[in-house]
Amino acid sequence: KEMGSVARGIAVVTAETDDAGMQALHDTGVRGARIMDLPGGATPLSRLGEVDERAHAFGWCVAVQFDGTHLLDHAERLSTIRSRWILDHHGKFFDGLKQDDPRIDTVKRLIDTGRCWFKFAGCYESSKVGPPDYEDVGRIAREIATYAPERIIWGTNWPHNLIQKTEDYPDDAAMLETVVGWIPEKHRQMVLVENPAALFDFG
Repeated sequence: KEMGSVARGIAVVTAETDDAGMQALHDTGVRGARIMDLPGGATPLSRLGEVDERAHAFGWCVAVQFDGTHLLDHAERLSTIRSRWILDHHGKFFDGLKQDDPRIDTVKRLIDTGRCWFKFAGCYESSKVGPPDYEDVGRIAREIATYAPERIIWGTNWPHNLIQKTEDYPDDAAMLETVVGWIPEKHRQMVLVENPAALFDFG
């Protein structure tokens, strides 16, 4: 609210969030509802339907974060989301992801619905290789960015609140260079500017 029209937010809402509450959030710049089906998350996947309903009524997107290890178990449910929605944090494939993993095709099918965006953020959370290149995550990120650059958005994941030790804290500038390198140069303006402007209703 203090930042005015230059900022957009994602909020936690449920079926109990009435229209007045939704409108108040909308007026401050909120344009999305959050699902976080991980320890400490406020709203689990079991409430996805009601959150989607609330978001859809106000033209918001839904940011969905969960352990992508189980993506195939949730694919049918995710395909029914009516709102535009974001598969967050590179899908958070905590178990690692190989080139021929069937979950890659599942991500592509979800993107093909025209309602799913894939967010590049927090690659260090699921990478088994680690810095500086996070090549295991990068390999898949490059494939998705080439397949559907119009469905990619990027986020810093700052302030990196899951990092436990100072020495593990990522270098944001270096990580940005790495992640932007996964995006074909001709599509970087689209990914970094045009996609979020459309998704989050920047006039």
